[in-house]
Amino acid sequence: MPSSTLVIVIFIIAFDAIVVPILIAAAIHGCWSPLPKRYPGVDPRPDAVVKQFQSMRVGLLNLGWSVHIAADEEHLHFTPVRIFRAAGAKATSIPWEAVKVTKLHKRSGTATIAGQRVQAPAWCLELAEPQGPQSAPAR
Repeated sequence: MPSSTLVIVIFIIAFDAIVVPILIAAAIHGCWSPLPKRYPGVDPRPDAVVKQFQSMRVGLLNLGWSVHIAADEEHLHFTPVRIFRAAGAKATSIPWEAVKVTKLHKRSGTATIAGQRVQAPAWCLELAEPQGPQSAPAR
């Protein structure tokens, strides 16, 4: 490989090694961090329904297969996977009263939590329905 090509490849790898973590940290700080600041994480109850490596979206931050979700009588618990925790994402436990379901589909749903639009698996948002969704579920 010519030396100029090698320099370009090294530059691209170094640029990605610096910029990508900064972008991930900025997305976590802007989209995810308001939830644990308002609703700090607590341990789920022993009888909680727990599913690991679930996909969800908070604002513009898409966390595909990157969140462990637990639901008990008091809270909806979101725990990011280890790589996102290393980037600064903290666990959050949202009281059911703060989960305002706006749409439910067969596999996913949308809710408003602390003013943020959250898309999560339907199985966990369906548990919030007794508190009254804001609109009729769309199935």
